[in-house]
Amino acid sequence: MINAFMRHIRWFALCLMGLAIWTSSAHAQQTLASLEFSEDSVALGMPTELVMRIQHDEDVEVMFPNRQEYFAPFEQVGKEVSPMRIRDSIAREVVVFSLRTFELVPKQSVRLPYWYVAGRDTFQKWIASDTVVLKQQIETVSDSLNYRVGEKLIAFQKPFNWPVLLLVLGVCAIVGLGIIAFLRKPVERFLALRRLRRKQLAMQARIRDLVHIEHQPDFFESLTGLWKGYFDPQDQIGLRSMTTTELSEQIHRLRNLTHDQQEMLVKTSHAADQVIYAGNTYASEELETFVWELEQVMDYVFELKEAEIKKRK
Repeated sequence: MINAFMRHIRWFALCLMGLAIWTSSAHAQQTLASLEFSEDSVALGMPTELVMRIQHDEDVEVMFPNRQEYFAPFEQVGKEVSPMRIRDSIAREVVVFSLRTFELVPKQSVRLPYWYVAGRDTFQKWIASDTVVLKQQIETVSDSLNYRVGEKLIAFQKPFNWPVLLLVLGVCAIVGLGIIAFLRKPVERFLALRRLRRKQLAMQARIRDLVHIEHQPDFFESLTGLWKGYFDPQDQIGLRSMTTTELSEQIHRLRNLTHDQQEMLVKTSHAADQVIYAGNTYASEELETFVWELEQVMDYVFELKEAEIKKRK
C-alpha cells in the first residue's frame, strides 16, 4: 500500500517537472532576441550604438543588462529604451545602448545577457552581437622614413616664447623697483639741494640789485621785505606784519640764527623805520654794509639747510 502511494507521488512530481520544462521551453521558443551594431566600424573613443531587440509573449516580463562589466570590451555611456509595442499578443521591445571602446583589438564584439519572467520562474539567456572593425586613424606610411638628401626641408617657424618674455619683464620690473627704491632717497636729496641752491642764487641776485636803488625808503622797504620773506617763507611766524617792537620781542623764534644775527635783523628794521618814517638818510657805504651783513646771514642759513638735506636718509 505504501509502495503504491510512493509510486503515485513520483509520477505526480515527474508530471509537474515535465510541465514546467514544457512551459519554459514554450516561452523560450516564443522569446526571440537580436543584438546588432548600427555601424560596421567604430573609432577609438567615439560613441557607437548597439541595438537590442526582443520579441516575447505579452505576459512575459523582460529585463535588460545594466552592469558595466557585461559590455566589455566596450564602455556604456548611455541607454535609450523605446516604448514596448504589442500586436497580436506579441510584445516587441527595443533598447539602444551607446557604447565606446578604447581597446586596440582590430575586431570587437559583445555578448549580453537578458532575463525574462514567465509565471513564477526567471530565465536568463545570452546573445552575441555582430562584429565591428576598429577604424585605423593613421594611414600606413609607405615611404621610407630615412632622410632624403635631395628634398627641401619644411620651413618651420618657432612660436613666440611668451613665458620667457613674461619672465624677463617680471625680472626687469623687480630690478627696476629695486633701483628706484635704492636711488629714491639720493635723487630726492639731489633735487632738494638743487632747488635750494637755485633759490639762494636768485635771492643773492635780488640783494645785490638793491644797491642800485637810490631812493632810500624804497631801498629799506625792499631790503626788509626780502629778509622777512626769506626767513619766514610760509608766514608761520608772521614777520611781514610785525612792527619793529613786535619783531624785537619775537626775533628769538628764528632759532637757526645766532643772537648777534638776530640783533642785526632788529637793527636793520630800526634803520628802515628811521628812513621811512623819520626821513633819516644813510651814506652809501652804510647801505652796502646793511646788504653785506644780510647776505652773510642768508648764506649762514643756506649752509644750515644744505647740511640738513644732506643728512636725510
